[in-house]
Amino acid sequence: MGCGTGLKLLPLAEMGFSVVGLDNSPQMLSVFEQKLNNAKPRLKEKVQLILGDMTAPPINRRKFCLIIFGGSQFLHLSTDEQRLSCLNNSRCLLADEGVIVISNSNLSQKSEYNWTEKSEQLNHEWILQAQGKWENGAYQENFKLIPTSQMQQEYLFGWRLYPVKDTHMKNLIESAGLRCVTLPSNLPMPQGRYIYICRNNI
Repeated sequence: MGCGTGLKLLPLAEMGFSVVGLDNSPQMLSVFEQKLNNAKPRLKEKVQLILGDMTAPPINRRKFCLIIFGGSQFLHLSTDEQRLSCLNNSRCLLADEGVIVISNSNLSQKSEYNWTEKSEQLNHEWILQAQGKWENGAYQENFKLIPTSQMQQEYLFGWRLYPVKDTHMKNLIESAGLRCVTLPSNLPMPQGRYIYICRNNI
């Protein structure tokens, strides 16, 4: 869910898994498509991309053993109504023994930033400009990929992240008919990040 440009989905396809990527940004999916066009044909056959909203994914009659909300995708949702709709619809897409993995960041630790660096994307060199700042209770992030060649087009994308406290996230998961699997105590966890592995509880 919220596959973006394929940063986390492509490695799964490279490992041989068939994957479906959903995102509501045509710009993000366009970059993902270009990555696939530059990849080996067998890799492209493993990936299906869908333009759609993760609160009501346009995926019918499909069941998945793994649904991933990586990065901060779930924090793009601004209301509990959207969050519950997303979780309920994701639960309906789960296979019997399937799991949903949700990543949640402690946004209170995020500071403002503004930087520019060179970036290798789509087998070309780009200038990546990035900016993050707090704005009306949400964290706004904006990105611009500027081509160094006139043969490439410029890409603009951004999003707002809305904080969800750990206890509230667990309540939402339970309200959607899911249960959290207890994680091993020795599992390394990035600082300021929570991971929830959920199974169907209905």
